[in-house]
Amino acid sequence: PFLPLLVSWAGRGESPRLTGAEMDGAVMGRSAIPQARLMSAWYLSELVLSLTARHDPQPELYDYYSAALDDLRAAPSLPRTLRLFEKRLLDVLGYGITELREARFDDPDELERLKPQLRQALATCLEGRSLRTRVVAQSLRDFGRAQRQGE
Repeated sequence: PFLPLLVSWAGRGESPRLTGAEMDGAVMGRSAIPQARLMSAWYLSELVLSLTARHDPQPELYDYYSAALDDLRAAPSLPRTLRLFEKRLLDVLGYGITELREARFDDPDELERLKPQLRQALATCLEGRSLRTRVVAQSLRDFGRAQRQGE
C-alpha cells in the first residue's frame, strides 16, 4: 500500500469509469512502510482526503505527502514527520501558522510544544468532523492495554 498509481478514467461527475491503472515505474524500488507506521500513513491520507476538494489537483501537497511517506519508510523521527506534514498541509490550504518555521521541527521538545497549535488549526479546518484513524488508533491502544492486563 501507499505506492503511487498511474490511473486514467473517462466520464464526468461522481461516477467516471476507470480505463487504466498501473504502478508508477519511478517508484518500483521503494520499500514498504513498516507495519508499525501504517496507521500514520493512513492518518496522512485521511487528512488529505478530508481537507482537500475532490478533483482539485494539488501538486505541491502531493509532493509533501510523497515526502512524508518516504520519511515513514526511512524511519526518521515519527513525530517530526507527522507534525511537518500537518504544517505543510495547513500552509497549502491557507491556514498556515506563519510563525512556525520548519527548522523548529528538528527539536523533539519543540515538536511537543507545537503539537497543540497544529491540532487546533487542523480542528478548525475539519469543522467538527472527526478523523477515523484517531478513533481506530485509540481502539488499538485500548485493546493492547487490555491484552497486557489480561496476561
